[in-house]
Amino acid sequence: MTGGVAAYAVAAYEHIAGHSLSAFVWVTLGAALFMVGAFLAWNEQFTKAMLAGNPEVLIEYEKSAKHITPPLFVKNLGGGNAYRVKIRDIMNDAGAVAVFNEISHVEERQTPQATAKFEKFNEGPFFTWTFEAFLMDARQGANVPETISNTIAPKTFRVIVDYFNITDMRFTAEFEITCSLEESHTVFVRRYFNPVKRGLKRW
Repeated sequence: MTGGVAAYAVAAYEHIAGHSLSAFVWVTLGAALFMVGAFLAWNEQFTKAMLAGNPEVLIEYEKSAKHITPPLFVKNLGGGNAYRVKIRDIMNDAGAVAVFNEISHVEERQTPQATAKFEKFNEGPFFTWTFEAFLMDARQGANVPETISNTIAPKTFRVIVDYFNITDMRFTAEFEITCSLEESHTVFVRRYFNPVKRGLKRW
């Protein structure tokens, strides 16, 4: 793909300039593209190697007719125990925030329920039904019909969870929760090695 973009750019340049590039430029460009391609391939293999054999943490939140107010689960599919599992804060459409508690460890094949506390949300402490109300809560409209429309409209939230393996390497997994009055689904987005930068305080 990188080579195709470069070839298109060179062709466009030659068309506009009215002359071809010199042999030196072609050699330099080819070497640069080769180095970029080699780095991208190495980075992809490095990422796969880092993820392989390490905990694979998922977020589960599925609402249906049978589960009207489902729990929010953290699932460890395998690859070793996950430690210091922490879902990052979630802000809803009304500006309220769910601050999640850290889970000290999640063993392989275990699925504990996530817990949190609310900020700027007055529906009570964290339960499955209050979390559902938190997700569907919305900003006030100019009038009652607009407020109702904002509340019942489908909403999508990015959910990010950080966790560590047994050797203290940090990983991050990202998901999207799409919820409506009738149903909610969780979709996996990506998972990656996320090293802790020196000098930064760990949570």
